[in-house]
Amino acid sequence: MTIYLTAKDIIRTNAKVISRFSEGETIGVKEAHSLDMTIKQPSQAVFEKELYPTIYDKASILVINLVTKRPFHNGNKRTAFVAKITFLELNGYTTSFSQQEAIHFILDITVIDTPTT
Repeated sequence: MTIYLTAKDIIRTNAKVISRFSEGETIGVKEAHSLDMTIKQPSQAVFEKELYPTIYDKASILVINLVTKRPFHNGNKRTAFVAKITFLELNGYTTSFSQQEAIHFILDITVIDTPTT
């Protein structure tokens, strides 16, 4: 059975990330609806069929939504990365990557959301 992060978990993660890496930035939820959708989407099913059947699918949509929907005032990308690791670890998976790989991972998602001219 999959263990999902709650709004409280992700809000706490955002506060910790901001406090640790960018003290002085505004902490908190900017778009509650976006956060709610972000939390619910990994567990969505249609006609009893999961839209995101694997743990990696679930982690991916969680990260994509945190990065692109920007539910927090600040630290959305950093929060997304930490939330992904936390989600995978809660479900018995381990992660291993370099700092450079982590940066590229999040920046690649950001590019998905950037409008082209």
